[in-house]
Amino acid sequence: MYHVAQSRSLSDFNLNGRSKAGVFLGCLLCLSIGCDDKTSSGGDAGESAGIEAGSMAGEDAGEAAGETAGEAAGATAGEAAGATAGEAAGATAGEVAGDAAGDEAGDAAGDTAGDAAGEMMPEIAAECQERPTPDPQIAWREEASCQGDGEALKIRHLRDPRCPTYVEGPERAPGVSVSLEGVVVTRIFEDSFAVQDADGGAYSGLWVYNNQRADLGIEPGSVVYLEGELIEFYTVTELIVRADGVQVIGQQPPPEPIIVSEPAMIADGGDWVEPLESVLIEVQEATITNTAPDCPRDFDMFIVQESLRISVEAELDYTPSRADLVRSVKGVLHYSFDHQKLLLAAEDDLEVLRCGGQPDKCEISECRVEVDTPEAGAVIITEIQNNPNGEDDLREYIELYNPHSSPISIDGWVLQDCGDRSVTLSGDIEARSHYVIASSMNRQENGGVDAQAELGDLFLPNGYGSVLLFDQNDVLVDQVRYTPGGEGWPDRRSGQALELIEPAADNRDGASWVAGEDSYGEGGKGSPGRATRR
Repeated sequence: MYHVAQSRSLSDFNLNGRSKAGVFLGCLLCLSIGCDDKTSSGGDAGESAGIEAGSMAGEDAGEAAGETAGEAAGATAGEAAGATAGEAAGATAGEVAGDAAGDEAGDAAGDTAGDAAGEMMPEIAAECQERPTPDPQIAWREEASCQGDGEALKIRHLRDPRCPTYVEGPERAPGVSVSLEGVVVTRIFEDSFAVQDADGGAYSGLWVYNNQRADLGIEPGSVVYLEGELIEFYTVTELIVRADGVQVIGQQPPPEPIIVSEPAMIADGGDWVEPLESVLIEVQEATITNTAPDCPRDFDMFIVQESLRISVEAELDYTPSRADLVRSVKGVLHYSFDHQKLLLAAEDDLEVLRCGGQPDKCEISECRVEVDTPEAGAVIITEIQNNPNGEDDLREYIELYNPHSSPISIDGWVLQDCGDRSVTLSGDIEARSHYVIASSMNRQENGGVDAQAELGDLFLPNGYGSVLLFDQNDVLVDQVRYTPGGEGWPDRRSGQALELIEPAADNRDGASWVAGEDSYGEGGKGSPGRATRR
């Protein structure tokens, strides 16, 4: 299980006579909700002490604040008004505690604030108050280690540009044929896994794509023989393998992770992102600084030390909260969707100390339009292929249909998702005809689809997704919010497109859609560019 430690109680920690718990509570509130960099000032000692007391935690802090407020208010009153000291002190302390005067007002304010703070604030561990400093960076092998005479080919020989055996694969399949023997599986994900050279070091990691999503019988520590095609997939060196290209030849403990003391070194723009790509990494003693980095979208990520994304790829009971202390997180360094991140594959890879923080709020609407926003309906979204056979980024497509008796110009129309990814369309859709926008217009690449336009930056998630169509005047023409199955939507296997039963059906209703049954090519089953046959 992952580890979430509860905070331990504080003893008396004093800083120049003030409670460190009070100081920490103020800092914690700033981390949790954001604070202006302002401090109270003025000559009213009662007010100052009351504020101080409000920031202290526990009954002892309240009593200490009461004594401080009382002494300061009494001194102020004595100097200012002599016989009228009670009234002056009452006026001064009244800003904190009502009409009470002098010591009595300070004590009352201090006790009240202390009680309230004690009730509001959980017991906070010393590590939360004084954040541990990560250990100095442990040296790891950064220098090149190229292939020697008679030495078997290793991952780093292929990936390190300083080596003569370096291979830079194409951006798309088919790639460069490669075989590797004796590499070790470090972590496993839904349709991919990471491997490393057993002795680690720079450029020792490799991302492996399980092309057929087959059960390969591997686990962390499996020693494997791999045979596949090497490509450079969105800057990530990736080996595409088929089921018969993976053989387990042994078992050993996975390589120890490289401990990185400065997360910024492996975050976006960091100096170590290339040599440590796909390598197992550990980060220690890091504070969670953002739990909604992609608001209004939610990709199950949080950020530590204001720089490094942690992508949660495992089921966790823990909800990441701002200001919590990550004692240790292990993951594979990966790049996708414009960001570097550690992929957290197992709950055992996370150890957290709760420090009383809260998740960031994301109050922005998930989408620029609501689900029930009226639609112009001049053109209809009739088919969605979001999970084709093979490479998703090459074989996804969306089909539009013009149900009218005359052509419709789509110049300046925009097809987009609920995020910020979109493609601008052009041309005409002929009367009562279909119009297909695919990842590629090359039939050899897109799996057998005749397409009229390309999706560009738009991609279609395999799970929950959205497709919105706007005309040149930014009027919503049509939209679909699809799901991976259930909730009235058809269950589908990999390769099956979503097909609208007929153009007149309500495409907001999952019951109006069916799973594709007719093969259109290597990409899967559906009817791109033609009517659904049912």
